[in-house]
Amino acid sequence: MYKEIFKRALDLLLKKKNILIKALFIPFIILTTIENYYPSDMQIINLNVNTGLSLFLIALSFLISILVSITVHRILLLPENQTPTFGILTLSKREFSFMLKVIYMTVLLIVFALILYGVLLLSKPIIEVLFGSLVSNIFSLISIVIIGVSVLVLFSRMSLTFPTIAVDKPIGLYDSLALTKNHKTLVFFTITVIPLVLAMLLGFVYGLVIEFLMALISQKLSVLYSLLNIFITVLIIAFISVTYEYLINNQAEKKEEKEV
Repeated sequence: MYKEIFKRALDLLLKKKNILIKALFIPFIILTTIENYYPSDMQIINLNVNTGLSLFLIALSFLISILVSITVHRILLLPENQTPTFGILTLSKREFSFMLKVIYMTVLLIVFALILYGVLLLSKPIIEVLFGSLVSNIFSLISIVIIGVSVLVLFSRMSLTFPTIAVDKPIGLYDSLALTKNHKTLVFFTITVIPLVLAMLLGFVYGLVIEFLMALISQKLSVLYSLLNIFITVLIIAFISVTYEYLINNQAEKKEEKEV
């Protein structure tokens, strides 16, 4: 099933690459402009004005990222005529719902991480008294890993709510947890581990190529980093979409078997 999801994600990206390129062209231009031409290193004359502009651009980047996510989910999961040629560029109830879910999940993950940190932090003095400072320090390092993995597991299980909102069949975060109840390992690897490994490999290899081209030709080729970022984003979204598709199909098949 891992191989099936991996192959399906790459096949969809290749099959719909032209549609994706058209749909993401405008968001790419906007994000590139924000990332490469915002004068963040200019001398700050009016701190309030500069801060206001920064907050506006951060909010705009967040909004464009939401629109990109919904556009990619819809292109990958729905027929071609269900998504505008140049992507979703307007806001509706769907986009606001997606945005609120992102914020809600982010807050939940932060609270979850803080609770785990608090519990493990309280355990550290006890470990130190019983086993010494060396074991206590090792425990601290292991605690960081435990918190990180736990947050990623929870993220992978709740993230299936996003493709459902994008295709207008919304489920809540807790429904997403229920959907992934018997597939925890699967979603952890297909939504978190595999995309992150691919993202790091692509980032490293193409990062070296971009740096080489920038040194050889022009520093203005830093715009290629924006292209790399949006490609990695699309790759991660594709794995979320395909994992959702796989679990929904699997759920339907089991339901049919029970009825027979």
